[in-house]
Amino acid sequence: MSVIALLFFACQKNDHNQKADQNRNLKFEKVVPGGCASDSANSNHVVYEEPDTAYYTVNEDTVTFFVGFNSECCLHFDSETSISNDTIYMNLNLLDGPVCSCMCYYTYEFQFTGLTGPVYYVIDVADGFWYFSGYVDI
Repeated sequence: MSVIALLFFACQKNDHNQKADQNRNLKFEKVVPGGCASDSANSNHVVYEEPDTAYYTVNEDTVTFFVGFNSECCLHFDSETSISNDTIYMNLNLLDGPVCSCMCYYTYEFQFTGLTGPVYYVIDVADGFWYFSGYVDI
């Protein structure tokens, strides 16, 4: 019985490595802030709400992740990305700053090139306040 389990896990590990090898040329290109994220004076920004969301689009070897979320105005975020094996990690870290009593819709687009196979993704906003994850199946 232990031989069967060993073979199962060996095959799983091999499959995981093959997926990671498929995307070895995957690299981060850019992040584009929008909405309140691009408005340096967002304390005066017109209030509007949209659904908190994350989705991706694929165009040839490029995958673009859109992230949109509602939060109070005046917030600032720092973006951070990494790629490990077959997973893309995107973080938006909340920076210290003033507090305002208004709401804004923040958007970010993360772009990666060199996509040649399926890949997992994790998007973490404000240390888990908003969390999106999924699988890009091309």
